[in-house]
Amino acid sequence: MQDEYILIVDDDKDIRNLLGIYLESEGYRFIKCDNAERALEVLAEYHVALILLDIMMPGMDRMKRLCYIIIAARHKPLYNIHILCLCRHKNNRHFRS
Repeated sequence: MQDEYILIVDDDKDIRNLLGIYLESEGYRFIKCDNAERALEVLAEYHVALILLDIMMPGMDRMKRLCYIIIAARHKPLYNIHILCLCRHKNNRHFRS
């Protein structure tokens, strides 16, 4: 759908930019956020179909953050939001889901 977005939530600017470059090259529309609080604002305002979420961000407890985002996503009428959780080990910059 034309009005659907992918939401990238990661505190690492390089990762947000890398994911954005890839998604843009594939023709996807996306929004980048550097924290969970901003992501919740975006969920209230935009039709988000997929969330790429770094669960290792500082700030809000990671399970609490994930729960808030899931709760916000469940209250969006007429569509589902998929969430892919990403994390990076301190000694390894590879993505895991």
